[in-house]
Amino acid sequence: MRMLAVPVLLAAGILGFAPAASAAVTSITGSDLSGANEVPPSDASLEGTAAVSLDAETGDVCYEVEANFATATGMHIHRGEVGVNGPIVVPLDPTRLNATTETCTVAAAELVAEIKAKPAAFYVNVHTETYPGGAIRGQLTTGILLVELSPAQEVPPTTSTQSGQVRIFMADPTQICVEPELTITTATGMHIHRGEIGTNGPVVVPFDHTQLTALQCVSVAAELGAEIAGNPSAFYFNVHTAAFPGGEIRGQLAIAPAVAPAPTPPPAPVPTVPVVLPVGVNAGSGGQATETPVSSSPLVALAALAGGSALIAVRVAGRRRAGGPSES
Repeated sequence: MRMLAVPVLLAAGILGFAPAASAAVTSITGSDLSGANEVPPSDASLEGTAAVSLDAETGDVCYEVEANFATATGMHIHRGEVGVNGPIVVPLDPTRLNATTETCTVAAAELVAEIKAKPAAFYVNVHTETYPGGAIRGQLTTGILLVELSPAQEVPPTTSTQSGQVRIFMADPTQICVEPELTITTATGMHIHRGEIGTNGPVVVPFDHTQLTALQCVSVAAELGAEIAGNPSAFYFNVHTAAFPGGEIRGQLAIAPAVAPAPTPPPAPVPTVPVVLPVGVNAGSGGQATETPVSSSPLVALAALAGGSALIAVRVAGRRRAGGPSES
């Protein structure tokens, strides 16, 4: 049985997941699966891998899941952080375990956008007869990002006509590699910053700004690498120049979905106020008139987020022990 490939092969289109023409729509994410990740753990010798392709426009969810056992009774994407069990959000077909081609289903576009923006808040779970709560599990993580850069994403936007994109490779949480493709030929700085879309934030990963077309790698703390992988929408890539020292072109690593505010509760009812009428005025059968206050419902306006990330792919390298157990 073949197991899933490393990030560079995945980005190149192995597993049938070729990067889409509209990179802002398609996202590829994945996970290493093991029994040790279950809550509580199942059998630590059980292992697998998963790759999931997400289309935020259509809601298509295409996947390949492989394991070192043959059959499953259930297979899903669940909502839940590491160490926490959560509800099913995307059911997958358990008969497609170890299939040689991808399988597709459909989910709500808003959910797909949410998974793309914060993959570590979701996990893939494979259930069996022996382990009905889950035999192998793995959080979704980000391994490769293709980020579109533009002056419109700077805060405030710049008047530059330059553009570009950068591939960000994360083979593991302690190393980040970047490969820029820019129309800019000279820069004064190039970094990953911490900051949501529409905000400016501090530099967290600096790169050599003299290497604007070459692949380069830097070491980072494992905690920071895991944070970037798990919540890429909280970070952005920025290229600084002499003309625009605050940043000339920028791109969010992923775009968090717009969330509607909670509905505004209706105002508390106002008790009617008795009005004593002058003698001789016909007040009706109740002997008095009432005032009814008039109120209007608040108008709630929603704004959509724009710009930002293009493609997310994920480290899905797995290891299968020779002669691994068969789950029955």
